[in-house]
Parts: sequence; structure tokens; C-alpha cells
Amino acid sequence: MLRLRHTSGVDPGKVRRRVARDIRERELIPADGEVVCLVSGGPDSTCLWQVLRELGYRVSALHVDHGLRGAESDEDARFCRETFGAEVVDGRGGETEDELRQIRYSFATDRLRATGHTATDQVETVLYRLASSGTPGGIKWRREDGVVRPLLHVRRDETEAYCRAAGLPFREDSSNRDTKRGLIRDEILPLLRRLHPDAEGNLYRLAESRRMPPPLAELLDSAAGSKRLDLGSGRVLVREYDRVWIETTPVSLEGQVRWGRWRIESDLPGLKVRGWRAGDRLAGRRKKIQDVFVDAKIPRSEREAWPLVVRGDEVVAVPGLVEAPGGRLTESTLERAVTEVLIDEERLRSRVAELGEEVSADYAGRDLLLIGVLKGAVFFMADLMRHLTVTCEVDFMAISSYGAATDSSGVVRILKDLDINIVGRDVLVVEDIIDSGLTLSYLMRNLEAREPASLEICALLTKPERREIDVPVRYVGFEIPNRFVIGYGLDFAERYRNLPYVGVLDPDLIGPDV
Repeated sequence: MLRLRHTSGVDPGKVRRRVARDIRERELIPADGEVVCLVSGGPDSTCLWQVLRELGYRVSALHVDHGLRGAESDEDARFCRETFGAEVVDGRGGETEDELRQIRYSFATDRLRATGHTATDQVETVLYRLASSGTPGGIKWRREDGVVRPLLHVRRDETEAYCRAAGLPFREDSSNRDTKRGLIRDEILPLLRRLHPDAEGNLYRLAESRRMPPPLAELLDSAAGSKRLDLGSGRVLVREYDRVWIETTPVSLEGQVRWGRWRIESDLPGLKVRGWRAGDRLAGRRKKIQDVFVDAKIPRSEREAWPLVVRGDEVVAVPGLVEAPGGRLTESTLERAVTEVLIDEERLRSRVAELGEEVSADYAGRDLLLIGVLKGAVFFMADLMRHLTVTCEVDFMAISSYGAATDSSGVVRILKDLDINIVGRDVLVVEDIIDSGLTLSYLMRNLEAREPASLEICALLTKPERREIDVPVRYVGFEIPNRFVIGYGLDFAERYRNLPYVGVLDPDLIGPDV
């Protein structure tokens, strides 16, 4: 459990070990991998740069010069160039904190980037989000664009103490006190410490648990004793002191059981459904279930999630591979088109809720207009709206470039235009998926010509590998590989939109001529 307390000294070795553990457990940076540190010259990014070098990563540095403080900005750039060997890039042009942030993250997108956000930044973010939107949104260990924050368990006073202990010089930004974070840091947090000595630690834990259901947060909040939580679908989360794991338990096969993409039914009494276990064999036969998977060429990555129908300890059926007498172990007709569930329902729900929090925070006090791109964005837009805490209107556009094919034609037609005049409005375009970017680029040019006050994009999915034209996207749900996906509003030849998850379309259904 993290407690945020101020310290006058720090053991650099302990800090490095903590950061190394977080990187390893969260898979933030590949072993011996390359990483670009976004450095300002302050103690946080200086500490990050040195820690990653000490841990054996191949570290380079990038400094984005916004040029906001005249000679002081020039000195920051010179310091970063000379101290870190940083590449210095021109980041001028932004006015608001959000615009400056977007500029910073627009550089080095082809490389793994790391920033020096700390536990203290996390606390300040929670306070700001609570005040601005009523939701405790926090900083993520990994942004959707891949930027990682390895110091989120390290306090700001620890980074300063680390730099002093390691003999590392650093810069101080005189403008910080004039920002929203400066107000929280200098005025609000000292008052909260007077209310409770561990106010910052409690706020940090709120950020860490914000995306968890309350029972899950309760289970993970303490390391005392043991606790179990039923996750559904035969899975139980178990915590014994400081160890946590998931057990797969049998589900009674009464009526229809849903297990991943499967819908399993049987007329036989006394059956249950569970996952595969080492040593499982078919009832009355010597053949191991592992051999059944091998014979059917089921990839190792899919075996543990494959359902088995059992009576007691005996496996009576492997759906899709070995049928049970008198049983109906079926996939729905829709789901025969799916070769892999890429993003399941729970991940969709969780990410859409997070996006709702982010949009609400960014548009607090503004009159938001959501424009849904028909037809694919309907599911996503409806769910996103349920998580918005700001007033908003909705309108829709229908544009065409796909037809029945799986590749964008690049020819765009407006099939339905807006009903609302967007002049002077804050507009957020809600898209299901960005593929080549050709269609969306045309749409954004069209909307920009109508003179909205602001125009941003919120996309559930993006395919970076397929991009032919760069389109700036403010909010991204998931980056996915270059595979044709269906479900949750996404279609193939107008079918499969009603699947509750995002799945990969069976290539055999696409055909050689598409």
C-alpha cells in the first residue's frame, strides 16, 4: 500500500528497484528495449532518464520547446541538450494546457516514449478531475498511444531527493505555480494534509481503484487474510494475503451457458462447464484433451479459454471438437463468423466508461455536440453518452466508402448530412473505427469548413498499420492490428453489427474477390 509522505532523503537503489518492479509487472518496456524519455529538465524527467539508464535500457531523450518563457525556455532546451543529449524540437503554437499536451505527444510517435509523471501528479490529477467533473479520473500507466509512465509509484519529493543523492542537476519551472497543478500543489494539498495526514495516499488509492468495481477494489485494497470474488463465467478471483490469482470453477449446465463465443446447451442432467486442466481425458477413453486440441490444430493461446463439458471429473464433450451424446453444444450462427474475440464485453464497457470520464473532464462547462458517424458508431456513441456528465446534443452523418468490401475505396459520399448548424459549437465526432484515414480526413475537412468553435475525434478503434493519411484523434479506445473486425456496431456487408464484442471476421467469409 502506497503512503505519500514527504522525505528528506532517499536510497537511489530502492527507487530503481521499485521502478524496475513496476516496469516488469506492467510490461511497460521490453527487456533491454529502447525508450525515448520526454524530458523537461525538471527533477521528475531527470530522475526517469537516469533510472532507466541504470536499469540497462537503451535510453534517448526528447525535449519539446514550447517557447513560453523566453530566455528561461531557451535555457531549459540548452540544459536538456547538454545534460541528456536530448533532441530539441519546436513545440510552439499551443495556448491552453490541453493544446500544449497534444503538441508534446505528437512527436516521436514511431518510438516507445516515457514520461516522468509521478504519484504526486496522480494525486493532483484526481483532485482536479473530482472538482471539474465529479469523477476521480487518474493518470494511466500506459496511454492509448503507447506512452508509458514508469514513475507513478514514486513521489515528487523522492525524485528531487534521488537527483540530489545521485548528484544530478535539474531545472525548476517558474511558471508551474501559475497553473492548475500549481494551485492544487501550493494551496489545496497543504489544507488537505491538515484534515488528514495521509490525504494524498488516500487520493492516490482512489485513482488506482477508479476503474474497478467496488467489490474488486475492496479485495485488492488490503493484504490481510483471504478473500474470494466471483467474476462470473466460472471464474473466481482469489486473494491469499499478498498473492492474487484466478480460479476457473465449473458452471452448472442448466439451460444455456455462455462461455466466451460459445452458447452451450444440453438435455443431459448433471453436466457442468469449466476450463481445461492439465491431465484432462475424455470420459471412457484414454485420449487426453491436450491431444484433442493438437489434432484439431487449436493454438496454445486458445486452449485455456476453451470450454469443456464435464460430469464430475470426467470430460464428456469438447464443444466444436467432441460432441456429447444427447447434447447441443453450439456456437450461435452469428458467431461462426468470428475466429477470435479481439475485445470482449467487459473491456469494452470499462474503456468506454474511461472515455466518458475523459470527455466529461475536458468539456466541463461547455455545450458539447456529438456527431455520430452512421451506422457503425451507434453502439459506441450510445454507451459513451451514458457516461458523460456534461450536457450534450447529438446529430448524425452517414458517409459511404466501404460498400461490401473490406478495404476503403477512398471515394466518399455523404448519404445523410447534419440537421444542426455547428457554427461556433464544440463538436466531437464519434467514429467506430479509423482504417486508412481517407474517409475521416474528408469528413473533418468538410466539418471544419462549417466553422465550429472546436472539432475533435473520439474513435473506438484505430488501425495504425493501415493508415494512409494522418488524422489527429483526441480520444482513442483501442489500437488494433490490421485485421477485419466485426461486432459492437461494426459490420461486414451490413451483418454482424449486433455481436456484443469486437471479433475478427473469418477470412473464408470474405472470399477471394473482396
